[in-house]
Amino acid sequence: MNKLIIRRLVEDDLGAYWTIRLEALQSSPEAFASTYEETLAGEDPKQNVKHYITGEGMATYGVFLNGQLAAIGSLRRYPLEKMKHKGSLQGMYVSKGARGQGIGRKLIQEIIQKGKEQQIEQIQLMVITHNYAAKSLYKSQGFETYGVEKKALKHKGEYWDEELMALYLD
Repeated sequence: MNKLIIRRLVEDDLGAYWTIRLEALQSSPEAFASTYEETLAGEDPKQNVKHYITGEGMATYGVFLNGQLAAIGSLRRYPLEKMKHKGSLQGMYVSKGARGQGIGRKLIQEIIQKGKEQQIEQIQLMVITHNYAAKSLYKSQGFETYGVEKKALKHKGEYWDEELMALYLD
């Protein structure tokens, strides 16, 4: 039987987070605003992703399957006074070997619960329009589409549209 633990990541998890983040950027480059190359840039590349774990208003959660980090997702609370009632689900990724086990659903449910505990009234996200599996997962958790941003991302001459979704917690 698989042992499953979902928890907020801490600075000591940076190495495991780094590994899965690079996997995500390589296997699903269209799903993330940053590129693999950008993430590796600089003298200490791990610092490029550290803010997801330790940044102000940012909480990153991980699903550990048999001790290995198998999925990640971040909840960012908007810092501006008039937007503090909203948060954003970012950087959601389930490693290829862990898919099909309900891990993504459990992670989203944990993030939603944490949002409720913070009195967040609305969680927003963006998902590539052709990522049908992710959109289906989000819809199953109550997220609704409220728009589409055409040509939201562009890399190496290729464009991707993003579907804008929100979950209303109030």
